[in-house]
Amino acid sequence: MMKASENPYVKRYIDEVCYPIAYAEVKLGKIIGEDEHPNQFDGMELNPLHTRTLVRLDRTVETHRPEEIVLDTHSKGRADRHYENRHTGEFDRVGYKVLNNNEFIPKIIEALDNSNLDCTNVNLIENIGSPNRSATWGTLVLKNHPINIELPNGNSSTQYPTIDWTNSYDKTFCARLWAGLYGGICLNRQVFAGWAIMQYTHRHIKRKDGSSGVDMDVIQSKIDGLQGTFETITKQCKEWASTPLTEAHARGILSKTLAWNAQTRQANEKKLEELMNWFLLYETKSSGMNLWSLYNTATRYATHGLTHDTGRVFSASQLQKLQQTVLFMIQSPTWKSHSQNRYLNPSLA
Repeated sequence: MMKASENPYVKRYIDEVCYPIAYAEVKLGKIIGEDEHPNQFDGMELNPLHTRTLVRLDRTVETHRPEEIVLDTHSKGRADRHYENRHTGEFDRVGYKVLNNNEFIPKIIEALDNSNLDCTNVNLIENIGSPNRSATWGTLVLKNHPINIELPNGNSSTQYPTIDWTNSYDKTFCARLWAGLYGGICLNRQVFAGWAIMQYTHRHIKRKDGSSGVDMDVIQSKIDGLQGTFETITKQCKEWASTPLTEAHARGILSKTLAWNAQTRQANEKKLEELMNWFLLYETKSSGMNLWSLYNTATRYATHGLTHDTGRVFSASQLQKLQQTVLFMIQSPTWKSHSQNRYLNPSLA
């Protein structure tokens, strides 16, 4: 059985994202050439006492554009401002503490090596949101651990467990680890309350001892518990597949979640109709009229967008925002009421 660290896709990914970084101690203009981009970084030097510029050390101005070298500008922290560390209860000095990918992602892979998960056949998906790769979102699809969801109409849906992680140098993401599923007809990224079922989150904030704050023991325990996590998610999927749904109920759920416009305080009718069309014309044909079909309609939207987004490449942060809308849907009172077979009047949903 191949270990995760031995997988060529994983090795290449780590080599690409674990590049050397450092804070620049000189003006940014002297690093990238003031004549080339005189106004690109206006404001970075307004308060040099409280800011630092993070750069890639493996790239130079002779071989790369400025935006491929400079990662971001971070706060040094202020002695007069503190926050309560939710893990320790202590008060730490406020300031951005960069977490090197090399201090986080290899630890996840090491934890996988120490687990009983088979990483011989995996797909590694990465969303790259910027030319300097200042943010990364990796998805490891475990193809040797398929999960079959048996549907009431006699069909089945094959899903594959995933391990996802994010980290960034530009404040796009915090460092996070979570579990999910990947699959279906459209190869959707499945979003679960599983963000909470198996999740590890690290904020980029300074700590008194100067450490990165990444807890290897916690990461290992999360990875070791993945089998139970996937069993919980599978049970949840099967319950949704066995929960019948009417067209009116589906419309009621979508109008209050995915299609809801917070500014107008009502559903976006165009968006609602497109989601309903996909639900009725595609998902229900293969999976039946149930919550599982509606859920897959939502994950298709969160993975591929709407029809007018066909061919569009979403950034990592855009994908995460789309997935959060699905998470909002399945955690909403409307969804939970239906999933527990307590049908609501669509007008009250």
